[in-house]
Amino acid sequence: MCTAIYDNKNSLFGRTLDLEYSYNEAITITPRNFNFSPKIESPIKTKFTIMGMGIVAENFPLYFDAFNEKGLAVAALNFPKSACYYEPIPNHLNLAPFEIIPYILGVCQNIYEAKELLNSLNVCDISFSDEYKSTPLHWMIADQTESIVVESTESGLQIYENDLNVITNEPTFHYQTTYFKNFGRLSPFDEDEQYSRGLSSYGLPGDFSSTSRFVRAAYLLKNSITLNKTQFFKLLDNVSVPRGAIQLKNGENVITQYSCCMDLQNKIYYYKTYNNSRICGVHMPEKPSNTLIVFPIRKDEDILLENINE
Repeated sequence: MCTAIYDNKNSLFGRTLDLEYSYNEAITITPRNFNFSPKIESPIKTKFTIMGMGIVAENFPLYFDAFNEKGLAVAALNFPKSACYYEPIPNHLNLAPFEIIPYILGVCQNIYEAKELLNSLNVCDISFSDEYKSTPLHWMIADQTESIVVESTESGLQIYENDLNVITNEPTFHYQTTYFKNFGRLSPFDEDEQYSRGLSSYGLPGDFSSTSRFVRAAYLLKNSITLNKTQFFKLLDNVSVPRGAIQLKNGENVITQYSCCMDLQNKIYYYKTYNNSRICGVHMPEKPSNTLIVFPIRKDEDILLENINE
């Protein structure tokens, strides 16, 4: 479970990560000229600095989401039923799912260049290691002007223009955008004779399913006024999962582990975690070191108790 949104007016891109466990994820910075060695393709050196949320294993950045110094961003979201990966194909760019984010952000400056690369992409069913198995994913990619969705399914690789600037999980993006049309009658504008404010949006889905989160996020993003970083997080709050809302049979609870907002113009990664609702920010360094940099994120309780008797 996850939701990603994109504000193309202010070049803000972000997502929620909804899971029943944490990977001990951290802000990870990959420098320019980093030696990137895919499982199948020839090694390359990254052209651009990359910063995002993920983990580092065997000196390799496993990103959940990230952006590069040119303002191109990618987020990977769970796609458990429809994702279909393939055997390597000659004369294609054969990448494992975990390689797609660092590869695209390492060599592409914008959506145009990303599309050129994606035209030859073949997503291969290759695991990073025994600990980190291959994960069914699809991807949302954005630069400072537009966004697209990339899905590898039984029909092959699909690249969708994302006019709604939203992605969640299952089913496919085509189904989600078609389903959203059922809610075209909803409006943020109240009528005077209504007995309660907000009735014009009566019927907006409020559950935590992928389709409902897609509709809710698309509706709120479409009608949001004066989008800024604070407003961006308010939109993500509307699709975030509190503990207890989704309880699994093994007793674990799905929660929103973190929410993030990437400022693609000013090159800042903002985030907040489940127990720490303060918005924290990390600025992309202009001259990063020659190695991977990892910043642990703040997960402590953010409640401050004031004693009025003192």
